Amino acid sequence: MVNTTILFLQTSCVIPQAILLCRNRDEVLPERYFSLGKFGVVVNVISVAWVVFLDVLYCFPVFRPVTPENMSYVSVVLVGLLSIVVIIWFTTKKGKFTGPKINLELMNERRRAALNAELGEEAWEKGQLSQGR
Repeated sequence: MVNTTILFLQTSCVIPQAILLCRNRDEVLPERYFSLGKFGVVVNVISVAWVVFLDVLYCFPVFRPVTPENMSYVSVVLVGLLSIVVIIWFTTKKGKFTGPKINLELMNERRRAALNAELGEEAWEKGQLSQGR
């Protein structure tokens, strides 16, 4: 069961990265203080590929020869859970989920204000700004 936990944890962490790759990161992500620029896509691709590779490895049996007693049932659990989620999505939730209401203008305004305040504090600490100015 440890490999099931690892598989689900890794996969749940990489899903947002895969969504960013599919929806074009620059259009989805707002302006941010820390950005990897063109390397962000490369990092996301490597992360998604690595997790897919590890997910396949975690589905391999631990011992050989494989018998019903020592078979790794991780793949069965994964396919079963994903099937249930997809069925529920298409039968009850598709077209009804709206997501959170986000005021992007307000969020970006506050982000810029925080960034400017941070830069102002750094300049103050370095002695570049004085109280008289």
